[in-house]
Amino acid sequence: MAKKEDWKIVAFLCLMLFLLDSSIFAGVIRYKLPKVETKVLEPFAKIDFKPINEGSAFARSGMWKNVFWTLNDSGGEAVLFPLNSSGKIIKPSWYKKYKGIKILGAFNVDWEAVCADGKGHLIISDAGNNNNYRR
Repeated sequence: MAKKEDWKIVAFLCLMLFLLDSSIFAGVIRYKLPKVETKVLEPFAKIDFKPINEGSAFARSGMWKNVFWTLNDSGGEAVLFPLNSSGKIIKPSWYKKYKGIKILGAFNVDWEAVCADGKGHLIISDAGNNNNYRR
């Protein structure tokens, strides 16, 4: 009859066999990666709109061409901002004190991401956890 500690020996031997086996085949499978040129990214547009003071997400609209969505990070209002590809805010011309599109009933604890589907839905992720305060 096997002792309770025997499973540790068996597990160790299995691990050693796996490592030895994989080291035998490690040199057989090789893939040469193609050389790629390093590209330096440059800004595409500048967002110059004071209410966007800590943008933490950016998504292309799933419904409208040349419309993008952004939002502010933690502690801001529950607001979305539509932009065009030049970084200009999209707003009604008659609205003088425009501060974005408020989402009623929502709270921005620590918004970190936004994405859009093809049906006009925007999905916001409130997943931030600065200083590990959230559980």
